[in-house]
Amino acid sequence: LGDNPSCSVGMPVTIDWGAFKKTKRDLTKLEAVPKNEPRTYIEMRLTDKQRDDIALKVGYSRKDIVRHLRPVNIARAQRARTIEMLHLGVLQEKFETVRKIIKRIMCTGQQQRKQQL
Repeated sequence: LGDNPSCSVGMPVTIDWGAFKKTKRDLTKLEAVPKNEPRTYIEMRLTDKQRDDIALKVGYSRKDIVRHLRPVNIARAQRARTIEMLHLGVLQEKFETVRKIIKRIMCTGQQQRKQQL
């Protein structure tokens, strides 16, 4: 089970270097197949059902999946809030610029009054 909140629905899975079982494959058949274009991102995506099936096949229970899914959903929600708040950063920068301009104008006005006295 993975922890990457970037998958939009369901439990993320991760690739591990350790194999679950060893299987011998004849690579000559694979190499004989004409090389096609690499698969696209969409073709490589797994559905939430496929990810659940993978987790169940390697021995996780439904309860394990649900328990592991809670922190992932929290991270997803935090990421969504951050994305929603990004546009406010631009507004805050503009507000700070205006505030600095006003402060500069007011300071300049005070300095001119002091010089006149």
